[in-house]
This record gives sequence, structure tokens and C-alpha cells, in this order.
Amino acid sequence: SAPVEPSINLQMFSTNVTLGRPITWPLVDRNTRLFFRVEDWKQLFPAPLLKAVVTASHRYAPASPSDPKTDSSDEQQAKLIEELYELPAGEMPIAIAARMSLSFPLLFTCVPVYAVDYEGLHGERQLRKCLLTDGGLCTNFPIHLFDAAHPRWPTFGLMLSRRLAEHEGQSVWLPEYHLEGRADNWHRSVPGAELEKSQEKGLFGLLQGMLTTALDWSDNLTSRLPHVRNRVLRMALQAGEGQLNIAMPGKKILSMAHNYGTLGGLKLVERFVSSTGEPTAAWQEHLYVRAMNQLRALRVHLRGYERAVTTAGHSKPLTDILAQASQGRPLQPKPKRPPDPAGALLTSEQAAAVQQAVQAVSALERALEGTEAEWGPYRPVPPPGLRLRSPT
Repeated sequence: SAPVEPSINLQMFSTNVTLGRPITWPLVDRNTRLFFRVEDWKQLFPAPLLKAVVTASHRYAPASPSDPKTDSSDEQQAKLIEELYELPAGEMPIAIAARMSLSFPLLFTCVPVYAVDYEGLHGERQLRKCLLTDGGLCTNFPIHLFDAAHPRWPTFGLMLSRRLAEHEGQSVWLPEYHLEGRADNWHRSVPGAELEKSQEKGLFGLLQGMLTTALDWSDNLTSRLPHVRNRVLRMALQAGEGQLNIAMPGKKILSMAHNYGTLGGLKLVERFVSSTGEPTAAWQEHLYVRAMNQLRALRVHLRGYERAVTTAGHSKPLTDILAQASQGRPLQPKPKRPPDPAGALLTSEQAAAVQQAVQAVSALERALEGTEAEWGPYRPVPPPGLRLRSPT
């Protein structure tokens, strides 16, 4: 029988600063194998958690003939391999995943793990230590982890923002109309972006703006999109609240829980939860916006695709390249290595199926082109785009 689709997906983000990219928990990328030593983790996790993750894990084993061998001639590698467990995918204790996703630099110790170094000395792969730190180093707003092209239920984002002067008494805000929330948030510390009460000028302000931009530019772009901004609850913190204010008294924490948590939750329920079983007006509007965004972005994407695959340019039309894939290997084999099965010749049936798929894409583009003028007046602001990207 088909696997049951989970009703709740818990995913977390870490940053592997050694590899220079984010890591999503649970691990779904088969090319990302991470390992741990119990001795390294004894000072980070209590014994019951360590026992749980060890029980859910397996000892290191090479995944390919070129991976480090369990009987390595390198004594240091051999000793390390004996102590390594591979981090599990679906049975990771939540507390461990949470700790690896909140290792804020300078406040919390980085979590050490190990990975295969494909650039080892003398061309030999070796296992080396990597350091995991806070996922916010790559993104503080990974709403894409829980998104879908056309969702069956609402998903929400929570954004920590600053308290604007004209909304001094408003702790939470959710856009009510489709054009609200598209404006940029200014970095007031940057020289020239002057406001009363905020005059951090000079080199420090510029450097602060550059660092914030490097960390948050992707999140800032995402939060302005039409299908995102109307489901993002802005929590306007005041001075001394949240973030790095880790010594807040209990009274302030309870006050924040009410002002931001309770009131924010009520606002989301009021906007998106129906008591009659019929979708609320806000949810229906969100789905309409989603549909129009997807269609217009798909139109732009397919237009470029169709033009590229039917134009020879400096190469050949895609149809010719696919036809050749049944006559010669489409992927070059690596010297002195067994041929990669992924680069095998296409059978005549496979080549015909791929050609049919390309023709179907071209036909869809022509159909969209013929109907786009009748799609109505709505235009997404800013217009989103479709692109291929890694799963994280």
C-alpha cells in the first residue's frame, strides 16, 4: 500500500560552516552523510539523549568503494571510524535537532559532526570534523520548507520586527489587503537612512547594514512576495524584548507570551479559521493569489524554456540532443571508473517518451500564450519567478 502522508512535518535548519551551506533536519539529501562521536557530544547532551540517538543510529560504513574504508591503513582515520555513528534521518531526537539549529555563534558552542572530505590529501577521501551552528546564519525565515505550489491548508510565518512610531501601541500586525506588506524594511543604521531616535552613522552603521544584508537578503525578498506576505505575522518587539535579551525576567516573558503569542494566534484564527466549514474570505483570496502567481510565473518560465529548446543557437535544438542520447552515451564516463548507470544509452521507448514530454511542454506554453490575455487584471507585485534550487 502507498505510504501514509504525514499530517505534521517538523523540520529544522542548521548551518554547516565548514561546508558553507545550510542543513535541513531530518536529513533527506543522500549525498549529505553526517556522523558523530559520542565522546564529542557528552558535554553537549545529557546521557538519555545520547543513548536515544545512538540507538537510532548505525555505525559508519562506506557508501561507495572510494569512501574511507573501515580498515583504513591510516591509524588516525581507523581509530576515528571505529567511534563514528551516522546521524539518523527520521528518528533523530527532537531535542538534538533543536540544539543543532540554535547554536548561536558566541553564545552556544558549535555542534561537532563529521563528513567525508572529498578533497583529501593525495586524492584519498577522509573523514573530517565539521561545525554546525545556528540555521539563522543562512535563513531566519525558512517558510519554503512548509510550502506547496497550491496548498491544501494555510501555513504561517512569524517575523520579529521593530516597533514603528505610527504603530507604537500595536504589538502584532497581519496584512489585511493584498498590496499591504510589500514595502521594504529599511536598515536605519546605514548612513543616510535617517530617522529621529536612530542616528547610528559612520563606518559601524555601514558595516552593520552590510552584515545584515548578507544574512537576510533572501528572507527579505521572500517575505515581500504576494503569496507569502499575507500570511506572515509581524511581531513588533520593543527595546529589551526577545532576540539576544536572554536575561529577561519572568514577568516580561509572560507579558510577551500574551502580547505576541496569544494576540497573534487570535489574529491568525480570526483571519483564516472558519466556524462554518466554508473557507474564510482571506483563505479564498490567498488561494486566488497563489493560482495567479503560479500561472504567470509558469508562463514566463515556459516561454524561456520553449524558446531555448527549439532554437539551435550556438549548439543544437534539444530534440536533436535527446535523439542522440539513444545513439551515444549522453554522459561522459569517468576515466578508469566503471560507467555511470545514469549515463546509459536511452532505449527507443525512453527517447520517444522524453521527446513527447518536451513536445508537451511546448504545447502547454503555446496554450498559456493563447489564454494569458483572458486571465484577468491581477498582476503579482513583486512578480515571483520559478527556478530550480536545492531541496533546502
